[in-house]
Amino acid sequence: MARKRPSIGDDLFRPTGRGDEPQDEPQERPAEASTEDPAADVPADGYTRPISVGLKDGELRELDTIAETEGVARNAIMRYAIRYFIAMHQAGQVQLPVQEETTKRVAMPRGGNRK
Repeated sequence: MARKRPSIGDDLFRPTGRGDEPQDEPQERPAEASTEDPAADVPADGYTRPISVGLKDGELRELDTIAETEGVARNAIMRYAIRYFIAMHQAGQVQLPVQEETTKRVAMPRGGNRK
C-alpha cells in the first residue's frame, strides 16, 4: 500500500509581509516563564531574524559547551543571553566599558573626470 504524501497548502505563496507591520495579536509569554527571570520581561514578539555575530574561538567553544551541557541549541543559549543582557541593561545593572577612539582615514578621490 502506498504511503499518503503530505500536501502543500494553497497558501504556500501567500505574502508574509516585511516584518515591520504591527502584529495582529500580541504574543503571549509561555506559561513556564518565571517572573523571577529578568529575561522574561524582554519582549519576544515579531519575526525571528537571522543575523551574523563574530565570536572568538574561545567564546564559541564556551557557548557550545553550555549548549551541550544544557542539551539545547546554540542559538537558544545566544537568544537567552542577549535577552538577559537587555533586561540587565534596562535595569541599569550593566555598565558598558565604552571608550572613544579617533581614527584617521585617507580621503579617496572620486572618479568621473575621464575624457
